[in-house]
Amino acid sequence: MLDKKVVNKLGRILVLGAGGYMGRNYINSLLQSGIDGKSIVGVDTNTGNLQKVAAAYPNLIYTKNIQEALRLKPEIALVIVNSPIHRAVIEQCYESGIKKFFVEKPLVYTIDQLQGLRKLNLKNLYTGYLINFSGIVEDLFQFMREENLIVVQARSLWGKNWCAADRPMGGDAEEEMPHPLALILSVIGRNQKIIGVESFARFTYVPYINPLVTEKVEMIDLGFPEKLNDSSLADFSIRTNRNIINAHILTSFNLYEQQRRVEINFAEHDSNSNFPKFKACLEFDTDGKDLLRIKNAQNDEEVLTREFKGNKLREQLEAALKTFAGEDADPRLVGFKQASRLVRLIQESIESAN
Repeated sequence: MLDKKVVNKLGRILVLGAGGYMGRNYINSLLQSGIDGKSIVGVDTNTGNLQKVAAAYPNLIYTKNIQEALRLKPEIALVIVNSPIHRAVIEQCYESGIKKFFVEKPLVYTIDQLQGLRKLNLKNLYTGYLINFSGIVEDLFQFMREENLIVVQARSLWGKNWCAADRPMGGDAEEEMPHPLALILSVIGRNQKIIGVESFARFTYVPYINPLVTEKVEMIDLGFPEKLNDSSLADFSIRTNRNIINAHILTSFNLYEQQRRVEINFAEHDSNSNFPKFKACLEFDTDGKDLLRIKNAQNDEEVLTREFKGNKLREQLEAALKTFAGEDADPRLVGFKQASRLVRLIQESIESAN
C-alpha cells in the first residue's frame, strides 16, 4: 500500500489497454495500492474488453477514445497496449503533456521505433521487467557479495505453451527473450563492466496462436509483424573488463509447459581461473513461487535455498509510482537506457539470423 503522501502527488493515471489481460492486472494493482478509482482513466479500443473491465471495476473513468482521455489531463500513462504500437502511443501522450510513463516490456519492437523515442526527453520512463522484483534475485546478489563472485557462464530455458492461450501475442524473440537476457546482464553488471555484446541466433516459425483466436483478430491490424517466430535459440557473447561470458538462451511459445529457468555459473572474483565455484538456478512462477538454489560446483552439495511468493507486479508498479511522486528511483526499475539496450540486442540477434 502506498503512503497517502505519495498518492496525493500522483494526479490522474491513464491505463492504455485497460481491458486486456495485463491491463486488468494493473488496474487491480493500482486499486490495491491505494489509488482512488476516480483517479484512474481506462482506455481500450476493444468495446467488449472495455465493458468487461468496467463491470469488474465500475468506479473508474472509461473511454474508447484516447483523445478524450487525454483531455482529462492525466499526469502518468501506463502503456499496456500491444508492443508494436508503444512508440505511437507514447509519442501521442508525450505531445499532450504526459512526461511520466510505465511501459510493459518490450519498450518497442524495432530499432527504428527506438530511434523515434530517443528524440523525446524520456527521463521518467520505466519498462516492466517483473523478475527484478523477485526476492530471490536480491538473495542471489547478497550471496555474490558475501562470496566475492563473478559470472563466468549463463544459460536459460524460458517460455510456455501459448497454443492453449486465448489471446494473441507477438514474436517470441521480442516478447520472451528480453526476460532472461535482462536478468543475466543485470547479474553480470553487479561487479563487472560490460564492454560489448555480440550475438548469433536461430529462429523457428511454427504457429503458436490458437486458430480460434486469429479468426477473431487480424494480427497485422494489432501491429504485429506478419511472420512471427515461435522459438529462439541465441548465443550472447558478453565481453567484460575481466572475461568473455557466453550466455545461451532458448525461449519458446511452443514448450510442453511453462519453464522460466536461468542458470548461472560463478567463479571467485580474485581468482585467475574461471573454474566454477558455485552454480545458481533461478526458477520463476512455478507453483505460485520463485525458487533460488545454489550449490557448490565442486562437490555438488546445495548451500542455499530461497523462496519468494510476493506480488512482483504490484511491487514494481508501486516502485515506479513512488519515483513519479518524487522519490529516488528504485535500482530494480528498468529505465529508458536499459530498456533501449535490450531492444537493440534482441534486434541484433534477429539480424544475425538473416
